[in-house]
Amino acid sequence: MLAAKPNIHLLAETGGKNTTIVTALADRDQAIKNVLQSAFGHSGQKC
Repeated sequence: MLAAKPNIHLLAETGGKNTTIVTALADRDQAIKNVLQSAFGHSGQKC
């Protein structure tokens, strides 16, 4: 992504398996809900 658009503001976590890309066109409330579910809704079963 950075190679295609070097001036983009990018925050990335590379240790997980659940990739989430949130763009400027995203519904922020829905994106937050999905990111929190992905990060913490795993009942301790995530590596």
